[in-house]
Amino acid sequence: MASHDIPIGSSQVTLAQLSDRSREIFRQIVESYLATGEPVGSRNVSRILQMSLSPASVRNVMSDLEHLGLIYARIPRPGVCRPKWAFAFSSMR
Repeated sequence: MASHDIPIGSSQVTLAQLSDRSREIFRQIVESYLATGEPVGSRNVSRILQMSLSPASVRNVMSDLEHLGLIYARIPRPGVCRPKWAFAFSSMR
């Protein structure tokens, strides 16, 4: 199964199974959250990524990450999520 074929809501996803794009967006969300303690918006993520992605594209990936249980939006606002596994991810680097 390719990384982009992981079913939404799958509880058995690992970071290694994510696409490079999803993994990089997740990494930026985690690092931003750890640095500021504030929710991370898709617009800010799109500005700091090495790849050129629109905030809408970042929101689509964030939605997938939320469905996988990796991040969550405490207050449902488009494009703003907090990483659920922030500290676990940062300790794996």
